[in-house]
Amino acid sequence: MTGCQDVDAIWAEMQADCQPKARPKTRTTTTVHRDAPIRVEDSAPAEPSTTLPEQHVIQRHVNTMADKEAPVGDRITAVTAVFGAMKTALVQPEHTEMVFEACVKPLIKRVYDQSERVRITAVEALQECWKAPALALQTLPYIMPVLIDRLTHADQFKWDKSEEVRLALVGLLRMALQANATGVMAEHSQEVIYLLVGALKDPHPEVKLECLLMVPEITRTVAHYSVWKEEHKFITAAVQPVLAHRHAKVRLAGLEALDALVQLGGAAEYIQTVCGDQIKPQNWGDIYPETLPENRGKKAEEIKRVKHNFFAMMIQDGNNAVRVRFYQLLGNWLSVLEDKMDHEHQLAPYLLSGLSDKCAEVRKSTLDMIDKVGVRYEQDNELEFKERIEYGQDRAETRRWSKFYSQGAIPEPFTSRPRLGSRVFVKSHAYRMIPCCLRELKEPLFTDTVRIRSAVLVRNILILLEDNATKFCRNLLESWAHCCTEFADDPRLIRVLLQSAKFLGRFVELGSYLPMLEPDTQLYSKYPAACTALLAQILSGAEHPERWAGQIFDSFVRVQSGESSDHTTRKALGSLLATIVQTLWPGQDGAAAEQSAMVPAGAEATDGVGREEMALAACEMMAGNTETAKSIGVEFESVLHQLVEAHAPFLLQAVADRFNDGRYSYAFSGRHRAITKLVLGLAAGDEPGIGMLADSLEGGAGSSMVEVFEQVADCGRVLSTKPITSIGFGLSVSVLTELNEAGRSVSDHHVTGWLSIWVIMALADFLSRCECAAMLALAMMDLEVHGKEGEEEVLGRMQLQCKLALEREHANREIRQRIAAVANRSRPGWATVWWPSLLVKNLCAGVQPALTRGGKKKIVIEELESHLEVVEEIVTAGAMALIEEEAVAKNQTARDDGNDSDDEGSLKGFERAGLDLKCS
Repeated sequence: MTGCQDVDAIWAEMQADCQPKARPKTRTTTTVHRDAPIRVEDSAPAEPSTTLPEQHVIQRHVNTMADKEAPVGDRITAVTAVFGAMKTALVQPEHTEMVFEACVKPLIKRVYDQSERVRITAVEALQECWKAPALALQTLPYIMPVLIDRLTHADQFKWDKSEEVRLALVGLLRMALQANATGVMAEHSQEVIYLLVGALKDPHPEVKLECLLMVPEITRTVAHYSVWKEEHKFITAAVQPVLAHRHAKVRLAGLEALDALVQLGGAAEYIQTVCGDQIKPQNWGDIYPETLPENRGKKAEEIKRVKHNFFAMMIQDGNNAVRVRFYQLLGNWLSVLEDKMDHEHQLAPYLLSGLSDKCAEVRKSTLDMIDKVGVRYEQDNELEFKERIEYGQDRAETRRWSKFYSQGAIPEPFTSRPRLGSRVFVKSHAYRMIPCCLRELKEPLFTDTVRIRSAVLVRNILILLEDNATKFCRNLLESWAHCCTEFADDPRLIRVLLQSAKFLGRFVELGSYLPMLEPDTQLYSKYPAACTALLAQILSGAEHPERWAGQIFDSFVRVQSGESSDHTTRKALGSLLATIVQTLWPGQDGAAAEQSAMVPAGAEATDGVGREEMALAACEMMAGNTETAKSIGVEFESVLHQLVEAHAPFLLQAVADRFNDGRYSYAFSGRHRAITKLVLGLAAGDEPGIGMLADSLEGGAGSSMVEVFEQVADCGRVLSTKPITSIGFGLSVSVLTELNEAGRSVSDHHVTGWLSIWVIMALADFLSRCECAAMLALAMMDLEVHGKEGEEEVLGRMQLQCKLALEREHANREIRQRIAAVANRSRPGWATVWWPSLLVKNLCAGVQPALTRGGKKKIVIEELESHLEVVEEIVTAGAMALIEEEAVAKNQTARDDGNDSDDEGSLKGFERAGLDLKCS
């Protein structure tokens, strides 16, 4: 080929050919419009022929395709024929140089043809040249200026608007690099880099993809990164934005290109521009604009304050394949590169972030990469690990944790204990990761997804740290307690945090951080429920929990069980107590072993805490569910219910002792009254402790507080369910008698009304239970045997109390429902003193009220003394509205007390409003 002057001359000729020329008027020819459709057979490239056309035929095709005045179809046919001739020449080496000499330069000129099809076919023909690399390399001085001119989108260049043509031109450059990258880069390295950087900004994704695939070809030609620093910088800066492209295949190609640049070496400075400065833990993941190459040497006011973190974008990429490849590259960089120590502190946080990915495949791939990095870490620090490995210290620890891992308590992707190098690698970088994750965990502005990922990442890092997590205990507990309180409505987050606390208890000795959770600390006073719940999980995961169970019970449960009224705190205390019981007596229910069973031998730290004390604490917590009408019930575990039921006699005696020595007060503590009711319900009826509670119950009956009246009467109801011959039943009669006597002396109508409600409810339950004659006969036999108070006298007293209670005015529907249900039955033979009865017409389906025009209903109760008592109740607004709507529907304009049809319709309205007058 010719020298530089020849190149300049040809370039000038090509520029001149691109100028539009006037069409001669004398010549007439048939033309085809440039936009006219072209048949497929005309535009298809010719198949290689075994016979090379003669030289004058080739020259005629070259002249035709170079003629701008020729029809588009003729030019396409000519270019296609030249393309076929070049393919044939490649098969016949003796003619290759001659054909190339005649065809290449005209083909280069056709890159400026007005027809897109001609341009594409010409570029494809030029691509065919690179099947003979030696000859094609000589044409690069002519091709490079054309590529720059057609691929650079700037005013001074003639950028090709066709995406297909630009893709073909980039493909031509890539084919040249594939054929002879060393020769191309040796002579045209600057042009290639210029084309590469410019084409990476092309809007067509396929063009970007072709350019990214050229990066590995280019980097293979570099002898050493030290001679390629500036080029490395420009190419890295051009590849970075591609990582945010919307097409996954382009992002994957960008990762491969970035891998090639990093594998070249000396990339620590440039990695910082894509992954952030990890030296400052408080600003983890941020990239400061002044560190970017384009901002070097600029003043602060000239720099745009925009942060870039492309690796953080890769972590959140929506395509699983992209994230898998990203973590594989990070693992390779940290395990294969010779200069990995230069950027290990920058890449390690991103690699560990893969442990919290939402895809199981990505998490598994990340753990495999961490294991690969651990192998390299052991090789680099062989002398440091030699003693631990050779003397079997690490093997002994592995056997120690083998049971923990074999139980399946660890989350995936972990299946066994991580290797030593992996654990030490994570330990080296955890001090930067954990504080940043905890800040994300507590940040209220972040989404639930971000908090979940941060919590999962901290949990998995704890598994890798094991006992090296001791120095993070304070920060971990404070963050976990804060999140359990502030984000209690996120069950997934709470579940992960509690699981993390369990792992912390397993790997770190509990005594290292138990003082941080004590009730007298500032953390506990701020988050009592969260601290208690965390401690329950820590104790359940501890390696030797029996050493701390007694101390925890004394510090937390014993003090808080009878005092706390907060729902979440009581729930956490219940969980903690259940954990303590299961820890000290694993595999046993609450009734197992003897009541006096103490902590097993060898657990001196439990301070002799027995089942009885734990049963009393559980009873105090359960009583909180019914302490007040507004108490929110807590669902306790079955082991606590079994424990309380198994120790009912002890609980009765303990509660009675506490009332006698003043530790409990029936009149002033709703919790103590609820405890009394609970233990009375568990009692059989003949326990001595029941008699010791008589003074407290009878004293409560004389109280002027409505709440005390209610709960004393409720205890009377509970006691009335005990056997008639028992101490409990006799105490119920005494208590209800005291309530009636106290009600006579109380002038407050509200107090007497509530008193009557609870008395009648208790007596109605008793009357319903004693209706069975067989039970009475059995009770009489027991009375005769034991010589206790006669049956007639006991039942007579009970009937008398019913009569006295009903003499008051009752303004509550529940009383009338219960008494009406009793009165609706036939009168038993033992009811010789008194029995209620109802006087209602057409009594066939329970109690049916009569409605008046004023919206009131009347129930007439007739006693044996022929005393009539009229009880009225104001109908609620909802029931009245239903009654009126039904009346309009039936076109009824009036209601009458004696109209049975009205009564029936009104009763349906009451049933709809939830005011069913039947008593089940």
